[in-house]
Amino acid sequence: MRRFWRASSPSSAMTQPGLKESLRQLRQDAGYLHADDLALLDRAMELAPLWYGPLKKTFGDSFLRHPLRVASNLARLRLDAPSLVAGLLHQAVESKAVKAALVREKFGDETGLIIEGVSKLSEIGIHARKAEQVRRFRNMFLAMASDVRVILVKLADRLEMVESADAEAPSERRRDMAEEAMQIFAPIAGRLGIHWLKAALEDRAFAILEPAQCDAVRRHVEQGRSENVGRIDEFIHQLQALMAEHGIEAKVVGRAKHFYSIYRKMRLKQLSLDQIYDIVAFRVLVDTVEDCYKALGFVHATWRPIRGMFDDYIAMPKPNRYQSLHTTVVDAYGQRLEVQIRTKEMHEIAENGIAAHWRYKEGGAGFNPKDSERLAWVRQLVEVHEAGEEGGELLDQLRLDLFSDYIFVFTPKGDVHELPRESTPVDFAFSVHTQVGLRCSGAKVNNRMAPLHSPLQNGDVVSIFTTKTQKPKKEWLEFVKTDRAKQKIRHAIREEERDRSRELGREMVERACKDAGINWNKFQKEEAPKIVDALEELKCADLDDLYLKLGRGDLRVLEFIQRAAPDKIAPPAPERPQPAPEAAAKPRKSGKSGIKISGLDDLMLRFGRCCNPIQGDPVVGFVTRGRGITIHRADCPIMTTAEKERIIEAYWDMTSDFAGPVTIKVVCVDRAGLLAQMSNVFGAQKVNIESVQARTHEGRGEIYFVAHLKNMEQMERLRRELRRLKGVLYVERDASGLA
Repeated sequence: MRRFWRASSPSSAMTQPGLKESLRQLRQDAGYLHADDLALLDRAMELAPLWYGPLKKTFGDSFLRHPLRVASNLARLRLDAPSLVAGLLHQAVESKAVKAALVREKFGDETGLIIEGVSKLSEIGIHARKAEQVRRFRNMFLAMASDVRVILVKLADRLEMVESADAEAPSERRRDMAEEAMQIFAPIAGRLGIHWLKAALEDRAFAILEPAQCDAVRRHVEQGRSENVGRIDEFIHQLQALMAEHGIEAKVVGRAKHFYSIYRKMRLKQLSLDQIYDIVAFRVLVDTVEDCYKALGFVHATWRPIRGMFDDYIAMPKPNRYQSLHTTVVDAYGQRLEVQIRTKEMHEIAENGIAAHWRYKEGGAGFNPKDSERLAWVRQLVEVHEAGEEGGELLDQLRLDLFSDYIFVFTPKGDVHELPRESTPVDFAFSVHTQVGLRCSGAKVNNRMAPLHSPLQNGDVVSIFTTKTQKPKKEWLEFVKTDRAKQKIRHAIREEERDRSRELGREMVERACKDAGINWNKFQKEEAPKIVDALEELKCADLDDLYLKLGRGDLRVLEFIQRAAPDKIAPPAPERPQPAPEAAAKPRKSGKSGIKISGLDDLMLRFGRCCNPIQGDPVVGFVTRGRGITIHRADCPIMTTAEKERIIEAYWDMTSDFAGPVTIKVVCVDRAGLLAQMSNVFGAQKVNIESVQARTHEGRGEIYFVAHLKNMEQMERLRRELRRLKGVLYVERDASGLA
């Protein structure tokens, strides 16, 4: 990866004394380390100038500026020695100035693993192809789940890169770097609770992407501070005196809000700069949670609070475990002032997030990511990746996890569950336990019955009803929000379909054996070797695999019986040439239809319009009085009540080019131009559309295409391409009879 560091001119270069001062400052910043760990860092600082030597030709004496600042940022997080050494030396490994094996030899496996993890995290590439973005995201989150220090080093590295981006670097490159910082790394820092790092990434990226707006916000903040410095100091003094008066040990500070947060507020609330008054927030840091609520009461008793401007993040923490009391009051001058009240420990976590939770402790055990819930969302993404989720869906879920607001929902016993906004009772059920989600049959929200698709609100109390016979439904996929629920529902539906196919295949074998005068149960015991040989010939792992392939239509039952019991079943007679196709208006014959009836030819065939089978569907024939044979899908509801003696075996002629009508249902958002895009997909797949019906309701559309498809493979390709369109929520084959 090419880097654009700010190259120093000879007059301002980092001279040898300057380099020594920077190294000394880093060691001072890392003074919290105990002696052994400081010795490890000292050894790294001694070797760094030697290992980065080749870069000196390009960057002059400033060649160590970047790694030193990365290490300093990590020291600000009070991380352990392996993290600081990795921050200092990882670029030497990436630039191939030194081999990773040598780093392991000098500084141990722990440091080596962090450096290797950081080196594997290439740029995400905002404009890269989706598949490549997904691959890089997966690498990042797998690394995070393995050791969070990898992403912390990467974040510190990216902050230094974006802060020192050379103004002479190509503008496109600088914008790409800033967009990555804004869209990926800042949200990750926020999700990990590292506020100052998130703010720094956003402000620097804001300056690159929107320089005019950033300058305007900066001037407004500086002017506001200079004009109100007396009032700010006065309010701090009043707060401090108020706490002391009531015996609360507190530290009061005022800080200007960072520029991008002000700009974001302007956009969200459509305000001008002149309408932004609360550019400074006041923090009251106390010792205990009890003091937090006492302080809040005294603040509200002294200054008038503004209705609707109070948030209790202590009782209901944010997803990144941020805790604080937020309130807005009006001072004696009529100005709105934001006051944040928290304990000192909460403040440390608010600033440094996950790094504060696993920060370096003298004599402590160090990092252990598996011991905390702080990476639960990362591990869930990894689970989806390991479950083989489609790339586009993984990318969508990642963006949902990084950018969505979250709500907190309670069980009747008071347990808290964190969910994306607009989650449903089904999402809640799966967050409680997979089996609760799979067996979910109803829900109560705040002691009232609620539909399973109803959006939950912050603070709702949810009760889930379960039944043993309940199974997940495909419709659930249209409204659930969490990746966990989606993955578990899809898995359950696939397993149910496999079970149905296996049961159908078993019934087909039993019926074929009965017709041949074979007792299947007895045959399995007495002729096991023959069955094993037949399974090997057909490339089936076992009988379950055979049943599955038969039920799916991948194999014909006679293929198995003829191999397992050749003395019971005569080989099929040679097929006779099929007669010329009839006129299109007449019923189709077997050769034209792509269907063959076991032992019979030249039959008049019709296709059931109730289920519209296509090649690949397991099918059966039904003898109709005076009208030949009607072909149905084997799972057609009509066949479950049909006279069994009139049902005959049928199978597909895999060499036929027959295309039959199929109804395809597409559920989507109501967006202009989307129907045209869908039609283009059909054209690209060379699929003829016979008719289209569409209806919309409350911003959602349902479109029914009747199209002519050759087989299930073509159906699956079409479904996959339609699903890739932006705004398409779900695609399924419909058996409503529209065709």
